[in-house]
Amino acid sequence: MKKQKKSIGNVIVMVAFCFMVFVVAFGGIGNSKAAGGDYEDKAWSFNLSVNDTSYKFTQHYRKYTNSAIYFNWQMSYGTLSAIEVSPYAYDGSYKAAGEFDKSTNTNSFKSYKVSNTGQYMVTNYVFEMDEENEACLALRGVTGGGTAFGQMSPDCLGSYPRLY
Repeated sequence: MKKQKKSIGNVIVMVAFCFMVFVVAFGGIGNSKAAGGDYEDKAWSFNLSVNDTSYKFTQHYRKYTNSAIYFNWQMSYGTLSAIEVSPYAYDGSYKAAGEFDKSTNTNSFKSYKVSNTGQYMVTNYVFEMDEENEACLALRGVTGGGTAFGQMSPDCLGSYPRLY
C-alpha cells in the first residue's frame, strides 16, 4: 500500500477543525450565564503593586445565593505574581464579608493570597449579612507589580479551588 501525501489544504482544515473543537469544548468554561440571576461574569482590570497598600474594588453586583463569589485571575502584565483577594458586601458603603457571626451580627475582614492565575471560589458571607447586599472583591498586589485582568461574578455556578 502506498502512503498518501497530505496536502497543505488538508493540514489547514485539520488544524482549523481541532481549533473549533477546542473553542467549543473550553471556550465556555468559566462561570458563564444562567437564568434566575445575574450570573454573567464581569470583567475587571487593575494596576496592582506590592508598594501600594490600598485595595482596588471590583464593581459590586446583586448576590442571589449564599454561594461563593466566582473569581478568575486570567492574566497579568509586568512582574505581578501574587495578589490578595478579600470579599466585601456593599449597601452604599463597603463592609468586610470574610467572616460573619450571626449571634452577634458582626462581620470581619478576611483575605486570601492567590499566587497563580486561574479560577477560584471565594468564601464569603455577603448574603448571610443581608440578602439585599451586593457583592464585590477587593484586590491588592502582594508580590511584584503590573496590570491584572480577570472576571468575577457574585454567585459561583461551577466548582473551582476554594479560597477559605
